[in-house]
Amino acid sequence: MKTSVALCTYNGEKYLKEQLDSIINQTYKIDEIIVCDDRSTDMTLSILKEYDSLFPGLFQIHVNEQNLRSVKNFEKAISLCNNDIIFLSDQDDLWQENKVESIISYFRNNPDTNVISTNGCCLLNNEIDCNRISVWDIPNVLNEEKIKYNYFEIISSITNIATGATMAIRKNFIPQFFPIPVYHDFHHDEWIALVSSYSSSFSFHNEKLTYYRIHEDQQVGLNFFKLSIANLKALTAVYRKSKFDEYKRAIKVTITNYNKKKAILQSNTLKKEFVDILEKGLSVDLEKIEQLSRKTKKEFPFQYILLMLSNIFTNKRTINQ
Repeated sequence: MKTSVALCTYNGEKYLKEQLDSIINQTYKIDEIIVCDDRSTDMTLSILKEYDSLFPGLFQIHVNEQNLRSVKNFEKAISLCNNDIIFLSDQDDLWQENKVESIISYFRNNPDTNVISTNGCCLLNNEIDCNRISVWDIPNVLNEEKIKYNYFEIISSITNIATGATMAIRKNFIPQFFPIPVYHDFHHDEWIALVSSYSSSFSFHNEKLTYYRIHEDQQVGLNFFKLSIANLKALTAVYRKSKFDEYKRAIKVTITNYNKKKAILQSNTLKKEFVDILEKGLSVDLEKIEQLSRKTKKEFPFQYILLMLSNIFTNKRTINQ
């Protein structure tokens, strides 16, 4: 299998060299690196040109005519990739040297998988911590408790466990998720994961293959590792008997996910296949909201009444029509 990297950059001079080195020094070599720069004003382009001269033919560097921002910049980078497997890459992380080799092996052994996302480690102040809890550990929590689940339910109703920095895609799957919708706080990785899990072609690979850097300059991710097992149990409360506060948080999260999909649907810019996916997501979300509400009402009747009264005044847990 030939490989491509879709790398998006924007004022990434601080960490870019380390990331490029980790991509280039893979045990399974990358065949091309497609870079889409979103009009950087620092030394990012100089660094890219330096690497391009060091590795002739490996890089294709594109500078956007206008700032596209993350979602559309990744859409552009993905569209320009030419090879069988496309690895998405942020500009500030690090890859373990066997990342590409491991993921290629997974694709070969799982021909029905079109999209893979993996677990990873926290990289904070140049120190690697592989013990921190993140949303990547949700499948682990459910597996340890022998709870049955499917990825579409998790990604739709709970949270996106598929981070773009860990993601790889079969090129022939691109038409299934293009064009990527643009909506506030809705990212390309969540969309790709939602579409691929809808078609049962998404896989989560638990191996920690990416060092996900946390720093104050990044667009998203600052709170990514500020979780605990208790947090994860709250997010997955629909699957077990839980505490009242866990049910309350799970209801709020699921309603937020529902409202986000509803707003995207109401934009009326989606092709029919995407409408079907989002409507399925809404159906799953409603089912989870009803399950959580029934369990909360049954197990904590007094607190549930107070919660419903509170919602009337705060609108914290209100489904948009």
